[in-house]
Amino acid sequence: MHPSADSTGPKKTQQTYTQNLSDLFKPIRNLIPFGAPSSTPSSRLFARVPASTVILVIGLDGAGKTTLLRDYLSPRPDSVKTITPTINTGISLEDLQVGPAFFQAYDLGGCRPPYYHRFDEDLFRQADAVIYMVDAADRDRVMEAREELIMSGLRANNGGMRQGVPLLVLATKIDLENGRRPDQIETFFIDNISTSIGDRPRNVVGVNLKTGEGVSHALSWLSDGLSPRKDTLYNEKTASTEK
Repeated sequence: MHPSADSTGPKKTQQTYTQNLSDLFKPIRNLIPFGAPSSTPSSRLFARVPASTVILVIGLDGAGKTTLLRDYLSPRPDSVKTITPTINTGISLEDLQVGPAFFQAYDLGGCRPPYYHRFDEDLFRQADAVIYMVDAADRDRVMEAREELIMSGLRANNGGMRQGVPLLVLATKIDLENGRRPDQIETFFIDNISTSIGDRPRNVVGVNLKTGEGVSHALSWLSDGLSPRKDTLYNEKTASTEK
C-alpha cells in the first residue's frame, strides 16, 4: 500500500475526534443527576454567580485539581462526576456543581497528540472563569505549565479565553521546601505574559491543599469577580457560541 494511503485514514479519524469532543461533553451536564445542591461553604460562596456559570479548573497533572474539587468544593467525594466520551480518546473531565456554578477539571500537557489542543482551546473558550493550577514545587515543569496556558488559553487562533474572563492562578504545594513563592509564580505567569493575558481580572494565590491555607481567600476573590457580571457573562458566551 502507498505510504500516503496509510496516513490519510488516521488523520481523518483524528480530526473527527477533535471536532466532536466538545459536542460529546456538552450534553452530559444535563444528564447528571445532581439532585438538590447541598448547602456548603462553597455553595454559599458561589450562590450569587449567574446560573450555569462554567469555571474551568485546569493545569498539568498532579497540580491538585482533584483535591480542590473533592476536599474544598464538594459536599461529598461522590459528588464529583468523571465524564468520559464513548470513543477512546484518553480524555476525561471531572464535573461538579457548586450552587449555580459548574466546575470542570481537566489535565493539560503530557504525552498527548498535538491535535488535542483544539479541545483544550474549546474548554478555555467556553469557560466563564479559569482556575489555572500550578505545582509550585515542580520546577522542571513550571515552564511546561506556562507554555500550555499561553498556547491553549491565551494565544489560541480560534479559541482561548474570552475577553474579560477572570484568571485565577493557584500555586499549590507552597509548603514544600523547593516550592516557588507565590510572588515568583506571579512574575513568571503574569508579568512575563501580561500582553497575552489582556485586560482581564487576574490573581495569583499560593495555597496549601493539605491545610487549606489560601484556598478560601482565592475562591472568595473569584466569586466576588463573577457575581456582578451576570449580563456580561451571558452576552459574551452567547456571542462566542454563535460565531
